Amino acid sequence: MDGLGILPIKFIPHYKSSYGEDDPRGSIDWESAYKELEGCGNKSLPIHALEEGNFIVIEQ
Repeated sequence: MDGLGILPIKFIPHYKSSYGEDDPRGSIDWESAYKELEGCGNKSLPIHALEEGNFIVIEQ
């Protein structure tokens, strides 16, 4: 099967979950992470911020 290899997207896994709450660095500020990702790299790429258990299918 042929695939894209590296997808042309920006991705945030576990979005708005409790992931990282027990991390000594502190909880994740999800909104801040989203804003930071918006400003990084290619600004035309879509951002997929998937909440726990959600998925998407990207078709060519």
